[in-house]
Amino acid sequence: MKIKIKYRSCDGCKKNRVFSTVEKAQKFAQKYVGEHPEIGLSPFGNHYAVSADGVGIIEVSGIKLKELFPESWRCLNNINLNASIKRREDQ
Repeated sequence: MKIKIKYRSCDGCKKNRVFSTVEKAQKFAQKYVGEHPEIGLSPFGNHYAVSADGVGIIEVSGIKLKELFPESWRCLNNINLNASIKRREDQ
């Protein structure tokens, strides 16, 4: 398995890494954007994670963000579910 992670920060720092295990990729990703980053979902399929302070962003290939940040993904799904329920109640 080949997992690629691109990291960029607002000060111009860039790091591109390739990992063979989820654990190593997870450790790298969480080091740079934290354990609970903001998850961005693009309609074009480009998913990314942004650090809580907004300084760093990562993009991945070869793995899904929910595998790197399972807790953040659960929170995102709960927010989407709650918003969907609220829309139905408002109708």
